[in-house]
Amino acid sequence: TNSDTMGTNSSHYSDGMNSSQKFAFKKWFGYKSIKATEGKNYGRLKKEFVAEMRTLSKLRHPCVVTVMGSVIDTKEEPLLIMEYMENGSLYDLLHNASIAIDGELIFPILQDIVRGARFLHAADPAIIHGDLKAA
Repeated sequence: TNSDTMGTNSSHYSDGMNSSQKFAFKKWFGYKSIKATEGKNYGRLKKEFVAEMRTLSKLRHPCVVTVMGSVIDTKEEPLLIMEYMENGSLYDLLHNASIAIDGELIFPILQDIVRGARFLHAADPAIIHGDLKAA
């Protein structure tokens, strides 16, 4: 994803109809750029967001969080609707004092990170994350 526009804040909600289906909403921080320029770049930034969302929503891999859609409103910050990760992010896992991080746990995690990155880089066109972090 474009590291200049995607943030890491998220919250989760159920869909209201099926309590077993949960979603995470991730804010698109490009919206702050719109406010800074008094909306002059809104059309361009919206177009970039929609293009990025469409690309990301087509990706399916067990080691890449699924983007399911988006919410776009001219008065609010755009949001990506993403697969909800029950155990949180890698950051949450690494900073959870109740979980011992040892070789048996960390090696499979590292393998999954590499598998996900390899999948993104092999996409056509290639997707360079540019902002890989544990959050």
